[in-house]
Amino acid sequence: QQQHHHQQQDHNSSKRIKMAATRPRVAILSSIKKLHECVVAEAAKHNLALDIVQLDAENLPAGLEEAGVLLADPGLLHTHLDTLQASWVQSTWAGVDKLTRALQAAGVDQPPWVLTRFAGYFGPAMAEYVCGAIIGHERGFDVLRHKQDAKEWFPQIPRYRLLSTLTVGILGVGTIGIDVARACKTFGMNVLGLVRQQRVAAHPVDEYLNDLETLLSRSDYVVNVLPSTAQTQGLLDHGMLAQCQGAVFINVGRGDVVSETSLVDALDAGHLHGAVLDVFSTEPLPEQSALWSHPKIKVTPHVSALSFPDQVAELFVANLQRHQQGQPLKHRVDFSVGY
Repeated sequence: QQQHHHQQQDHNSSKRIKMAATRPRVAILSSIKKLHECVVAEAAKHNLALDIVQLDAENLPAGLEEAGVLLADPGLLHTHLDTLQASWVQSTWAGVDKLTRALQAAGVDQPPWVLTRFAGYFGPAMAEYVCGAIIGHERGFDVLRHKQDAKEWFPQIPRYRLLSTLTVGILGVGTIGIDVARACKTFGMNVLGLVRQQRVAAHPVDEYLNDLETLLSRSDYVVNVLPSTAQTQGLLDHGMLAQCQGAVFINVGRGDVVSETSLVDALDAGHLHGAVLDVFSTEPLPEQSALWSHPKIKVTPHVSALSFPDQVAELFVANLQRHQQGQPLKHRVDFSVGY
């Protein structure tokens, strides 16, 4: 029934596009360099002629009103939703919480346009980030870098653990989480996955758990890849991290899964041995944040997985073809759950 509803809405949305079938009018609102060129090149591969306009500060209001299809960064679009007339918006990001929050603030539960996420590409990059963080922590690369700066030969670093002896608990085992699990499994790690309802384990996840406390207590590394929703916000607050037994927390999902205070308290109490953070509740991370200078925290500026223009263009053009043919769009957002 839900699929039929989506297909019907896709059909109705298609009728709202005021454009010629052979030359869809597409607007691009993005800071991704060379995205326009990549969309043109990808469309040419499929003999698809597009009428494309690049939006900027000067033509932004009019461009949003005229475009039937919009390819956009949520960070640039979320303050202009009131002028949006497109029937379909393709996000250049995997996370769309900036848009869903803007809609909620405006009292809109279901907008008159379809939203699709940029998905299916970030998993390998995030998996590389996670495994790199684990290896770097185990081998003490940051300590050795400081010793190098001091020109000090220092073979006395704490004995590292082999990755095959570690257990990693993954919060969020969708497509990205499975890619993270697969990479960890390649190194022989034991992989736990958090799910809402118990399910039978299958490669690359060794065991699925529906109890967060149990997962935290058994994990050497806790990896968050959850999106920001009403159910995930503050999930690790209220003393939840006290269940950890000296684990390292890696966050590549969304920053609001845990408050800054809860995280720092868990580190200072020894429940967490360290944290590698790529996402934050407020971005850019404010200068006054205690996270910058905490000795057990590594901060990266939301770069675990970038939106590469050729990949964004590939998904967008594939979805545009499906849209023209009346087929269901890939990675459509369900506004009732927020992703």
